[in-house]
Amino acid sequence: MGRRREEGMSLLEAAVTGTDEVAAPLFAGTLTTVLVFGPIIFVRGLAAALFRDLSLSVVTTVAASLLLALTLMPVMIVGRRKLAKAAPTPVVVAKEPTAIARTLDAWGRTLTDWYERGMRWSLAHPRSVFGMAGALLVVTAVLIDTLPKEILPRVDEGVLVAAVQLPEGTSIQATAAQVARVESAARSLGATGIYARVGKATDEEILAGADPGSSATAQLIVPVPPSADAAEFAQQLRAKLPDLAKGALAIDLAGQSEFGSLIGREGRLVRVELSAPTLVESQRWADTVRTAMQTVPSLTDVRDAFAATQPIVEVTLERARMAERNIVPQQVASALAGALGGVSASELRETDRRTPIMVRYAGLRNEELETALKTPLRGVPLAQLVQVRETRAPLEVVRVGQRPVTIIEGLVESGGTAKATTDVQSRMAALTLPAGVSWQVGGADAERARTSNELTLVAVLAALLMFLVLAGEFASFTIPLVVMLTVPLAGAGAVIFLWLTGQSLNAVSLIGIVVMIGMADNEAVVKLDAIRKFREAGHSIDDAIIRGGEQRLRAIAMTSITTVTGVLPLVFGWGSGGALYQPLAAGIIGGSISALLVTFFLLPTAYAVLERRTERRALRKTEPVA
Repeated sequence: MGRRREEGMSLLEAAVTGTDEVAAPLFAGTLTTVLVFGPIIFVRGLAAALFRDLSLSVVTTVAASLLLALTLMPVMIVGRRKLAKAAPTPVVVAKEPTAIARTLDAWGRTLTDWYERGMRWSLAHPRSVFGMAGALLVVTAVLIDTLPKEILPRVDEGVLVAAVQLPEGTSIQATAAQVARVESAARSLGATGIYARVGKATDEEILAGADPGSSATAQLIVPVPPSADAAEFAQQLRAKLPDLAKGALAIDLAGQSEFGSLIGREGRLVRVELSAPTLVESQRWADTVRTAMQTVPSLTDVRDAFAATQPIVEVTLERARMAERNIVPQQVASALAGALGGVSASELRETDRRTPIMVRYAGLRNEELETALKTPLRGVPLAQLVQVRETRAPLEVVRVGQRPVTIIEGLVESGGTAKATTDVQSRMAALTLPAGVSWQVGGADAERARTSNELTLVAVLAALLMFLVLAGEFASFTIPLVVMLTVPLAGAGAVIFLWLTGQSLNAVSLIGIVVMIGMADNEAVVKLDAIRKFREAGHSIDDAIIRGGEQRLRAIAMTSITTVTGVLPLVFGWGSGGALYQPLAAGIIGGSISALLVTFFLLPTAYAVLERRTERRALRKTEPVA
């Protein structure tokens, strides 16, 4: 509209003409953006939890913005001015621009001049442009392979949650002594205000999902000193307690946030499920697996996931002696139950109440096993009919496929869950296990891989739908193909910026990459539409590309600048949980830069090459045959 006003049109004519010019490309660009985010609604699992609300917000917001841009915005610009049909076209009087306007206009002319020179060079050297694009693609592929991969980024909330798990049967005094060592080590590193709980968890903690605990367990909440990094502080704490760090001490960096199950310990675990015919055999080989996992450099806090046990008394029947005295097992079981708990004799009836009457040993003797074993049965003490052995049994038994499983887990300290899982699989493949003992590596990386597969399927579906929309918009199959082959390179800048800022490939960074690819696709459609209109007006290929680029240059550049400016504060990770959004900001900023280069130079160059080839083919067909 501003350009039409500069050409001398009235405000109403400029609004109608400008809206009509951008309606088709805006509609196509908005529809492609909707197709990028729309299929995400149908994913499941973690991808649904992370992306579904985002996709719904983007789809509804973009659709509403299209409606406002084509209806309300022109009306608001025109206002309530009513122009008479016979009135002459008013003369537009140019106002004296302000200093800021003159400065911005000078920058715009400089940017236009740079773009024109760069575009002319690109059109004259298409092989060089494609070579740089190919090199960028190779660099991106290498970085994708080397970047750490995980579900969500590690977040420094300034709090460590340390869990101490000593061998079962450890007295609470001994556990308290080890906790005091942890507290002393943390205070020596500058921590203050440490909370510690030794023994069983409170009812509130159990309801919140905490382990019930025992005399051999404890939990500490350690505030990290303001000037320290949580990961480095945790490593220093482990270094001061090397004996506990071998398996008795587990440290969670995520604190007590609502994302704790994903960005905390659960989101950074690698588990090995060791299956065997019996629980004893799987537990026996668990020590070998634990030792192998401790050699993986990227893992810390390697331990058994369900190692808690409780004391029990095993009573084995002496069936030979029982047979000699004609005693059946049920009689022995009843005698033991009566000696330990009492025998029901009768009941006291009082109107509608019935109170059972039990006969048992006086005082606490009915709880003593030694007294119960002296109880005679047909003149024979129970101690001669049974064998008694004190032992320990696990609190939990995990079974997979009807086979007992022992789970050994380790916390990923660096390199991402994908690399740690690969390293653990290599260590496990090197072990020689007996027949009947099998293993499987799982943990957080399985959810990451499942999420990646879901998003890959969504990307393929979105690409097919986008191709159909662009083919209908441009009435061509080559132009949509050019867009779909070049626009994804906008994600290259996002990957490079993630590498420069030390971030990982995770669900949050993928959101930024997807957003930027959607924006780049929208900008590509708008620019190609402008180029096509100049071609239809009779301009040459190079001239149409230069004119179309200059026409859309400021709009595309301002969109990218405002996008980068809006997310720039997120790069610094300020505030609680700010680190969670750093990969998002890195992906959007890097993607914006590469999207500008792709939209300004690579896409028009590819379009020019195809158009020139089409013209040559048409010329050969029209040449007379000798």
